[in-house]
Amino acid sequence: MRRIKIKSFLTPVNILLFSILCLAFFIRAYRLNELLGFWYDQGRDALVIWDFLHKGKLFLVGPMMGATGIFRGPWYYLLISPFYLAGGGDPLWPAYFLILSSVISIFVLYKVGKEVAGVKAGLIAAFIAAVSYYVVGASRWLSNPTPMLLVSSLLVWAVFRFLEKKIWSLPLIALLIGLGLNFGAATELFYIPAVLIIVLMKKNNIPKPKVIILSLLLFLLTFFPQVIFEIRHKGVLLGAINKFLVEDR
Repeated sequence: MRRIKIKSFLTPVNILLFSILCLAFFIRAYRLNELLGFWYDQGRDALVIWDFLHKGKLFLVGPMMGATGIFRGPWYYLLISPFYLAGGGDPLWPAYFLILSSVISIFVLYKVGKEVAGVKAGLIAAFIAAVSYYVVGASRWLSNPTPMLLVSSLLVWAVFRFLEKKIWSLPLIALLIGLGLNFGAATELFYIPAVLIIVLMKKNNIPKPKVIILSLLLFLLTFFPQVIFEIRHKGVLLGAINKFLVEDR
């Protein structure tokens, strides 16, 4: 029975896909110990995590969104903290983890491509993402937008599950959008409008009120640390948001 399962798994398509994923990891991890960029942002993040792990200084916000004064959530710090701990402060450990997350995103992209246009389209999409100069560069960047590669691909996959009327898809979409807003840009400009259009076009797919409430709670939960931070430091976040959106237009 076990031999039959192994043979059914070792199909030409699976072998080719596995080879593409291995190639993607190799390209991203190649000479990372020599070429990993470690500048102000990386040093700031490492110091915050060091103080958390060794001094118990809990963080409620993450990196700042550009020079706006608006802080994103702490999820990026929480995501890479275990790998800084495991590596004894070596930034290569979280960098390799982020690379692995980008390779997983390529696998998700293959699944979406396969679903949309067949196996060949999925493999082509995976190969392009595996060797794309821009995607590779983004995958090797030790910074908070890097997890967006996986969040974005999972979001597209979850939207397809919503179209299939999967009950759990809407809460997952809400959670991913919230995380997207906390990891990197473009979510508020592209993902939220696109998802809203799809949801409104498919009104028959909208689940029961309790599922909608759960979705809203999961979305708001991703901003809960910033809410606590704003309560403790009144006016810091809301003032920065008002300046960025209203005063500076």
